[in-house]
Amino acid sequence: MSKKSIVLLPDIHYFIERKASQSWKIKKDKIDFHDLTFIYKGRARYIVNGVSYDLKEGDLIYIPKGSTREASTDTDEKMHSFAFNFNILGPDDFDVLPLPIAMTLPRDPYFIQLLREFNIVWLERKRSYKLKAVGLFLVILHHIYTWASTQNDPSPVVDNRVEKIKEYILENYHRKISKEELSDLVQLHPVYMGSLFRKLTSYTINEYTQRIRINKACDILSTGEYSVNETALRCGFDDIFYFSKVFKKITGLSPSIWGKTAKIK
Repeated sequence: MSKKSIVLLPDIHYFIERKASQSWKIKKDKIDFHDLTFIYKGRARYIVNGVSYDLKEGDLIYIPKGSTREASTDTDEKMHSFAFNFNILGPDDFDVLPLPIAMTLPRDPYFIQLLREFNIVWLERKRSYKLKAVGLFLVILHHIYTWASTQNDPSPVVDNRVEKIKEYILENYHRKISKEELSDLVQLHPVYMGSLFRKLTSYTINEYTQRIRINKACDILSTGEYSVNETALRCGFDDIFYFSKVFKKITGLSPSIWGKTAKIK
């Protein structure tokens, strides 16, 4: 996976929730768009640039623009899928997105909900529906990118207690947050809580909190409305020297230099 920041604007020109008939096929052809298809139920075989992929429920296939594609459904377990055909507009012209051709996604009701919501928006075609469709598709892509980047993790897990801690930090980053109040929040021993948080986020709770505070400080400094001292206080730092040290460690720049170079015009 590339570490390049992904900046893209998808131009979705075709979408379908497909419940394949027994004879459904895609004839061999070179495509001038990107194809992203999620197998909701059943089975199918896709052949991409001469390589065969047998797909089952929960699998996703990404076929880059310019590839040769053909496909057919399993006649005994007919495919039910959600398929997007799109091109990419904007500053980054991706011939190939940083995704594997085929991958298995974890079971996630929210992901299915996003696909169903997209289907409703696409079929209703209300005023400005394409704007909402693009927004939903970007959220769908974000989920896929996140899973793709962690697929080598033997047990990628979402723990509601860790998510609750994150939400609490996001709401209270402007003040001191003790481990005791976080442990009371999720009813866990502080040591176990810290270990669980680090295991699932790769950050200690303190590192995560500092990152949220500094990222918020970057946003505030970019507006030019507040001084470095005021920004530090607004982001939970009462020691300007410590704030500057942490800021530079995370961003590579001092707060004053950041404010000058990133100020919104």
